Amino acid sequence: MDHGRPGRVNVPFAGCKDRSAGLVALIGPLVVVLRRLGPPVLIGLLIVAVLQPWLIHPRCVDRPILCDPAQLPAWDRWSLERHERWAVLADETLQWSTTALALALPVLLPAATAPRLAGLARDWLLLTETAAWNWASTETAQLLVQRPRPPLFNRAVNVKPHDRRSQYTSFWSGHTSYVAAMGTALVLLARSRGRTRLSVALTAFAITATVATAGFRILEGRHFLLDVVAGALAGAVVALAVARWRWGILRVTELS
Repeated sequence: MDHGRPGRVNVPFAGCKDRSAGLVALIGPLVVVLRRLGPPVLIGLLIVAVLQPWLIHPRCVDRPILCDPAQLPAWDRWSLERHERWAVLADETLQWSTTALALALPVLLPAATAPRLAGLARDWLLLTETAAWNWASTETAQLLVQRPRPPLFNRAVNVKPHDRRSQYTSFWSGHTSYVAAMGTALVLLARSRGRTRLSVALTAFAITATVATAGFRILEGRHFLLDVVAGALAGAVVALAVARWRWGILRVTELS
């Protein structure tokens, strides 16, 4: 009797089983990413690519009274004369610095998970999902409110026709909300590791960076005071909501 036949039959079967398990291990994380990031990305793309061109109307063209500086409260009129170019560079520097810190912190502050790569992927996914939901919520608010930006109130500024729709997205400030959301998420990430001192330092960074970004956006002449204040609050709320209801890390506990 040939006892080698079963062995020859079982070897390819085992190989197929291993390949199948490897495929599942590869596809599984991708499914998680799509499930987490799919909704906010689809909402944002739908608004930007489909709804904005059809639903945002240059209202000040038909009703100039809507962009009359005299209709603005006193604290918003200060934004009309601001066109500081250095503030643009400072604003962009803060945006990239916040993003770099978000990428670096999970590496410097690893979770107690095995393997470590899984912990890094989870942290980065949390931060990316926070950024995605912040973007989607900002685009939604700007589409619903359609507040004119400061240049439309300044008759000395020539707004090009192809820029007119983008000039009706002042409320709320997306730059400010992004820094606030990322800063808040980083603080929560440090708290989830039980790093009290680090969370205090990150809180100081988040507040400073958010206030600075808000000031830069006003100095650039891109937003009013209410826009940046609302953006800061919205970004923080988005980060808290994602951390609590999607990841459950508002408590000072270790991510698992």
